[in-house]
Amino acid sequence: MNRDEYAGEIPGDSDLKAINEMIALEEAGDSEFINSEIVSDPAGVKNRLTFRKILARPRPLTIIKQSDPQPPWINMVWSGVMVVEGTLTSVIAYREIAFPECDMCFEDDGGSRDHK
Repeated sequence: MNRDEYAGEIPGDSDLKAINEMIALEEAGDSEFINSEIVSDPAGVKNRLTFRKILARPRPLTIIKQSDPQPPWINMVWSGVMVVEGTLTSVIAYREIAFPECDMCFEDDGGSRDHK
C-alpha cells in the first residue's frame, strides 16, 4: 500500500447491497476503491478493502456477482473473491463509462445509452 492508499473493512456477513452502500459512503469522501482481499481474525472473516485518496469524487462503483448479467457501457475496475453473506463469492467491480454529451444519444429507462 502506498502513502495515498488506506484500508477499510466490511464484515463478511454483509450482502452486496450493504457492501455497495459502504463503498459509496467511503468514496463520497474523495476516495477511490482499488481492490479487496479476504482476511480472518478472532472476530471472524471480513473483506479488507483498499482505497486511494483522489482529488475528486469518482463515478459510482457497483459490485455484482460474476454470474450476474453485466450491464452495457461499463469499465471493469477489479474482479476477485469477496465474502458475501458468509459465502466466498466471485465478484466484479465496475464503473459506468462516462460519455461526452451527444445530441444523438439518449438514455432509456434501463440506464443504457443508444442513438436516436
